Amino acid sequence: MDRLRNLSTWHLTTFAALLALAIGAFQLAHPHVFDGELGYNLGYDDGVYFGAAMRFVHGAAAYRDFTIVHPPGIVYLLSPFALLAELIGSRHALELARIFTVLVTATNVLLVGHLVRSRGRVAAGIASLALAAWPLTVAIDRTVELEPYLVLFTLIGANLLIDDAGRLSAGRRLVWAGIWFGVAFDLKVWAVLPIVAAVLVLHRPRAVARFLAGVTGAVVVVCGPFFALAPRAFWHDVIADQLGRHDTGVTTTLGERLRLLTGISGLPGAGTSTALAVAVLVLIVAAVVSVFVLGSQRPATVDVLALVLWVVVAGGMFVSAGFFDHYAYFPAVFMAALIGVLVAGVRRARPTPRRHLTPAVVAVTAVVAAVLFVEQVRFAHRYLNETSDPGAQIAAIVPKGACVFDDFPTDLLLADRYPAGNLGCPQIVDPFGLFLAKDDGRTPHLEPPPFNLEFVAQWRVWLERTDYVILRIPYSDFVPFNQDLLNWFAKNYHLVQHLQSSYPDGYLDKAKDEFIYQRNTQVQP
Repeated sequence: MDRLRNLSTWHLTTFAALLALAIGAFQLAHPHVFDGELGYNLGYDDGVYFGAAMRFVHGAAAYRDFTIVHPPGIVYLLSPFALLAELIGSRHALELARIFTVLVTATNVLLVGHLVRSRGRVAAGIASLALAAWPLTVAIDRTVELEPYLVLFTLIGANLLIDDAGRLSAGRRLVWAGIWFGVAFDLKVWAVLPIVAAVLVLHRPRAVARFLAGVTGAVVVVCGPFFALAPRAFWHDVIADQLGRHDTGVTTTLGERLRLLTGISGLPGAGTSTALAVAVLVLIVAAVVSVFVLGSQRPATVDVLALVLWVVVAGGMFVSAGFFDHYAYFPAVFMAALIGVLVAGVRRARPTPRRHLTPAVVAVTAVVAAVLFVEQVRFAHRYLNETSDPGAQIAAIVPKGACVFDDFPTDLLLADRYPAGNLGCPQIVDPFGLFLAKDDGRTPHLEPPPFNLEFVAQWRVWLERTDYVILRIPYSDFVPFNQDLLNWFAKNYHLVQHLQSSYPDGYLDKAKDEFIYQRNTQVQP
């Protein structure tokens, strides 16, 4: 045990980060994860974010020229990769962005341990391992999602809020903390939750003012240019549409959310057990009472910050209309930090001499972490077993430079056919988001016609200027096909190719087929 006693916080958190990196590499090594796509529910978002960055580097402005229902931070972050796409193609540039996302998730493991470093090696090590072994990690580092970057900047800000002794920072450091929280908001408006948590912990007016000055500055600098170009569209797309969106039909029950928030859904043997999720929450609450209420020592500020961050962020997850699995990573990070400080707090409260307790802590932590890592690998294998790569087939049919629309934008990136440089082509980045922005917050595959007639008319204008249309199913519900638009499309487009997607187990998912249509030479009225 002497060697264990010589391990520093840096050793423990780095070890956990390397494990997270190994898991991410394992996930990318699955067929067509690194160089393919996973389908609507698992791999749609990366095409939207990367496509927005590609249009941005070609001179188009978000909100003014195209619709995206998130702040512009991800557009900035992916712009270097979008520029690389000009040299190496969008397919390889997207692959690099996926690798970068895995590196970010590993960095988050380091940062969450560093956040609670003042509570000792046990707190830092367990917090880092808890995040690295979180069973649903595959939901956020298989490709480009917002949550890893949202967490990255929030954790940088949280680390600046706390000094090396676990107390609140002061002066300019608070301003810098606010800046990083503001950058997190520039990626996703959910960052308002940790901002609220930080304000509650700071509570002193002068400290809050410095912190909020940093937040405001970061939001103005990043979002200001886009807001100035299209203030109404910016507010409507980023704020109003998100608040007014209808039910997404994805994971809305209390039990499902509890299982996701605790990570239980990522355990193949117990993923449907709401009772187990409740048991995990009860155990956390009991530890909170033991450390914060019954403990003989006053909790440190970092303990309070970890608790408030988790309560506010996890509580906010029950407000959204729908809930996807990758959403759960956001509160999971703060749950990991809280678990770290709770275990350290319970350990300090025990009268048992440390030389007898340390081996037990190490043994239990190692066993739990090993079980979770094994379950994470099993779940990732199941999660990623229905990938595909239609890029080469699409590239063989659609010529370079053609104006093409795909209801699953990632496909065009994989085929190196994304029409970002064709500024005369309709600037459609997010077909799903267009429904939220232009059709009163409706969810396309859940809410049938009638559609907003102005929305339908706009789509007809776009289709009149498009050479090829690629749909996952005939008359995809990601386009507002009412009867008039159906009739018009049937007259003016013809089916060129139907690409079928089959998987190793023989399963055929019609939602992953590709129906490629070409516009007739003469557009009919």
